[in-house]
Amino acid sequence: MHANRNKSAVKRVEKGMMKANRTRNLFAVFAIVLTTFMITTVFSLGINYMENMKLMQVRTAGTTANVSLAMPTAEQEQQIRSLDYVKTVGTQYMVGSVAEENDEGRELSIALQYYDTTEWEKHYQEAIKDLEGKYPASENEIMLSEDALSQLGITEPRLNMEIPLSYYDKNGQQEKTFTLSGWFHSYTGTGMGFVSESYCKNAGYTMAEDGVLSLSLNKMPDDFHRIQKDVELNENQSFSGAVSMKSSSGSVIAMAILLVFFIIGSGYLLIYNVLYISISKDTRFYGLMKTLGTTQAQIKSLVKSQAVKFACIGIPIGILLATAVSFGIVPLVLNEGFEQGKSIMDAEVFFHPSIYILSILFSAVTVWIACNAPAKAAAKISPVEALKFQNFAPKKTKSRNSTNGGKLHVMAFHNVFRDKKRAILVFMSLFMGITMILGVNGVIRSMNAENFIKEYMDYHFEYNDIQFEQAEQPNKEVPQFDEHFVEQIKQLGGVENVDVQKTVWAGIDFDETALEGFMKIQYEDSKYKSKGQSYEQTIETLKGYAESGEYGCYITTLDDDKALEEYNAKHPDTPIDMEAFKRGETAIAGKDTEHNAPNTALVGKTLTLTADSTDGKATNFKIGGAFYYDDYSNNLSDSIGRRKDIQIVPNIIFVSEAGMERLTKEPIISAIGVDIKDINDLERIDSELQAINSTLTTSEWQLRSAVNQKELFEQTNYSLSLLGNGAAILLIVIGLINFVNVMLTGVVARKNEFAIMESIGTTKKQIMKILTLEGGIYALISTLLIMTFGNAFLLLVADAVPHIANYAVFEYPVALVIGLIATIFVICLSVPAIVYKATSDETVIERLHNFEN
Repeated sequence: MHANRNKSAVKRVEKGMMKANRTRNLFAVFAIVLTTFMITTVFSLGINYMENMKLMQVRTAGTTANVSLAMPTAEQEQQIRSLDYVKTVGTQYMVGSVAEENDEGRELSIALQYYDTTEWEKHYQEAIKDLEGKYPASENEIMLSEDALSQLGITEPRLNMEIPLSYYDKNGQQEKTFTLSGWFHSYTGTGMGFVSESYCKNAGYTMAEDGVLSLSLNKMPDDFHRIQKDVELNENQSFSGAVSMKSSSGSVIAMAILLVFFIIGSGYLLIYNVLYISISKDTRFYGLMKTLGTTQAQIKSLVKSQAVKFACIGIPIGILLATAVSFGIVPLVLNEGFEQGKSIMDAEVFFHPSIYILSILFSAVTVWIACNAPAKAAAKISPVEALKFQNFAPKKTKSRNSTNGGKLHVMAFHNVFRDKKRAILVFMSLFMGITMILGVNGVIRSMNAENFIKEYMDYHFEYNDIQFEQAEQPNKEVPQFDEHFVEQIKQLGGVENVDVQKTVWAGIDFDETALEGFMKIQYEDSKYKSKGQSYEQTIETLKGYAESGEYGCYITTLDDDKALEEYNAKHPDTPIDMEAFKRGETAIAGKDTEHNAPNTALVGKTLTLTADSTDGKATNFKIGGAFYYDDYSNNLSDSIGRRKDIQIVPNIIFVSEAGMERLTKEPIISAIGVDIKDINDLERIDSELQAINSTLTTSEWQLRSAVNQKELFEQTNYSLSLLGNGAAILLIVIGLINFVNVMLTGVVARKNEFAIMESIGTTKKQIMKILTLEGGIYALISTLLIMTFGNAFLLLVADAVPHIANYAVFEYPVALVIGLIATIFVICLSVPAIVYKATSDETVIERLHNFEN
């Protein structure tokens, strides 16, 4: 046989095939459009979500800089600027703060600062938006954030408007009328004001005394470690590194990559299926071409050329659809996931050409791989095989000796596996789509809001008296809550538990013998030693504090028996006598670190405490234990600070309710923890608490509500859910399209076979039953795959979930599994009969007359 080398003839044949197979062409183009669309959309959503999370971190931190150094010398600044791994160096001064109150008597929270050009343009501008005007240039100009303007009661700012301010700077309290040079929207939650360089010069600000160098490094954290070694610091200096916020970006990237591979796999199956069915249908045609001298290479080229044309049409359409989604729907998705307005996250759409380059590349590779096997199959068809071929009949038939061969369910089973490749394609498509949606939902449902709240909050609602949280409290604390307020909370419907923490500042008698071990350990890591003060000199300093009544710490109640039980389990060698503690005879000092544990030196010692209250009297407490930071953590007490930063004094001392009564009858309620029975009542109880809060006449307190944590969780989880479920649903659609495509082409190809069966007495009802049984077999085997291999995949998901988020608890999606399996059975049982009804309008005589020999 001589090869036919007429390329123009092959092109004419290809053109004729494209015209003759319009339905096939539409299916093939649709498959490519769908695959390209999903790949591009997943890339776009994943990358946009990741970029927005990065932007959120910058906005929360208020800078793109990585490291800062306060009060640098000229030599240090010069050395830092000369380091090749330091990208940019900005300068800032903390000038002061506004000293005014609002109508409710609360102090305004507006910080005044100065940024040089590098700090403003390179480090800060990316962390803000909606900038109006310009940075201050003259001494009387000021730029304010929208938060600062709001605190000052300015709702409609104008350029050059006059703003009188009372504020503190390094020279004391000042009164000055500034001119507004501009404003902006920030995300730090505090008011910001910026003054000019000339203001700082005239006020006497210098880098060595007031300045901060802000650095952007090439590579974190490696360069952060390098700079600490390369730059020699003074005793009181240290580099501060920006700590990145933990987010779900890693899980988004992992999910996006996993989805892309699943989409490629499903897209491959869909495109392969369309081309494979088409080639099976045209087997005789390819055999005749081989008879006429067409080579295998030419037939391969013929099939692949058609696939390339489909790709040239389908990929651009898929890209255009995905682009519309990216620039139309993505902002809506992200804005839904991250609240608009003054939230940290305002959705921004990032255009990445790499998204489309990767999408085109992945889609093209998918099409090429998918058409390769059908092209080889077409090229291998021999003229003899083609003459004997019947659509979808197996190449090799087995003779079966069975008494069940005529039973409908047996016939249906053999029909399903008449073409094993076709059957496997359908099973794989359905299995991949359903397994993916189960996996995605397994991950998303494991990260529910209730578990998130439990991980990051000790109570559903946490009240804190912020007077106790200050690094130095210059004034005696004024009670913010009372017993009546606590009782009002307890009376709310749905409240399960209310824990009240009471605190009082108490002086500690300076018993040098009892405190010696503690003080020696603390001294080694204290500011006194770093300033060159000897231990003996430090003791004299501490005695001075004691004589003036300033040597002491906050004493707070601890009623958590579970914490004591866990402590005793961790430290069996040094257990706490729980009964003695409950009786109020002993106290617990805290909190130590593994590297510095001075409080352990107090265990067994007796300290004399005197509460700062009208009934305060000297009371002895034996220190029965010392907490490490890992031993006890509670949001009600973890943030308690000091009245005076003496440093060589216990951070905090815990006592029981009985112990507090021994110390004073007048403790201050420093914190309130509220737990509710049902998480579904969260918003209602939050609203009722807000109403009770309005009865308070004080302002030095704050409420941390689980509602905010729930909203934060829902913001970060929304895009994950939409991304994962959207793509998984599309994967199921691909599987169902594969099934419908197979059944449609199969029924059409077998219509002559059905005509013969009808001519020998088989009824249409029986044929429809055979087809329905075939669909049922597809559904049944797909279900078996899901319940075996699918569940094995879910076990892997369950193992991975705790590594994605430490609060995640895997929950098997029982309802979803049942719903999906029911849906598959409904579709698989109904589609074949519908297809047969639509294609069997002709009479048996007409169908037999059209039989292709």
